[in-house]
Amino acid sequence: MSNQTPEEVIKKLNKLSSILAKEIEGIKIIAANNIEADFKRRIFVQGQAVKGKIGVYSTSPYYVSIAGQKSSTGSQISNKKLTPKGKNGKSKFKNGNAKKSRYLKEGYKEFRRLVGRQTKYVDLNLSSGLFSTVKAGKTKKGVQLGFTDNDMAKRAEHLEEKYGKDIFVVRKEEEEKIENLITDRLNNTILKNL
Repeated sequence: MSNQTPEEVIKKLNKLSSILAKEIEGIKIIAANNIEADFKRRIFVQGQAVKGKIGVYSTSPYYVSIAGQKSSTGSQISNKKLTPKGKNGKSKFKNGNAKKSRYLKEGYKEFRRLVGRQTKYVDLNLSSGLFSTVKAGKTKKGVQLGFTDNDMAKRAEHLEEKYGKDIFVVRKEEEEKIENLITDRLNNTILKNL
């Protein structure tokens, strides 16, 4: 900006101000998409809470209803390995009636294995119900991350209580990554337009 009149500098700064205003709107969308992706990856793929792993799956024996296993879209979770079977390993009662549940000696961990999910750590992703309702977007208050469904938001609160950990909170590193992205984009825009 050297060798410019004060009027030229003011004109250039006003133009830059207009460019930055437009750029900020685009950056908000990019930031929202990035934070949503990182948040979902951490929780639903890596099984991480804000600090450390979310937990491990229960191995306490229990019965699971075969008819009651539905995905978040309401479709039946089907798996040929998840067939009715009692504690004794039989699929029928002594009177000949078919059993409608399955005894799982290794608990919920066994259930996840039978329906083809990983069991090494809690990833809160069986039917994609929570995953699909976590969204980031622009609101009147700015960019926000949250649940699009109140029932899923309540489920998330319950899971934080169950595991005794902050899970559905943005980590400091995730926040810093977005701040760096915003700073870099704004600096590049300023340098290009000065």
